[in-house]
Amino acid sequence: MFSKFDATEAVRAILRQLHPDALGDDAIEVVDGATIEFETGWMFFYDRKRALETNDMNDMLFGNAPLIFEKDTGRVFVTGTAEDPDAYVERFCKTGSPFEMPIEPSWIISQE
Repeated sequence: MFSKFDATEAVRAILRQLHPDALGDDAIEVVDGATIEFETGWMFFYDRKRALETNDMNDMLFGNAPLIFEKDTGRVFVTGTAEDPDAYVERFCKTGSPFEMPIEPSWIISQE
C-alpha cells in the first residue's frame, strides 16, 4: 500500500515526465492543499508554479485534468475537467474507473 507521501512523489514524477520543459516559474506543481483523500486513494490537482503564486488566470494551465492514484495498486488515472472532481472520485470508488466506461490506468507505479 502506498502512503500519501509516496503517491505525491509519484505524481510529481509523472508531471515532470509529461512536462519536461516546464522549469522555473513554468514548473508544474502539485497543489498540496487541494488533494482529495478518499478510502482507496487520492485525487491530485496541479498547475504552474507561477499560477499558484499569482492566482492569475493567464498563468494557469488549461485542460489539466486531476489524477487519481489508487493506494493499493499504484494505478494512476487521468480524469477529466467536464464534471465536478467529486463525480470522478465517486464513480472511481464505485466502479474502479473515473468514467462511465472502464478504462485502463495511464500509469502503474511499482512500490519498491
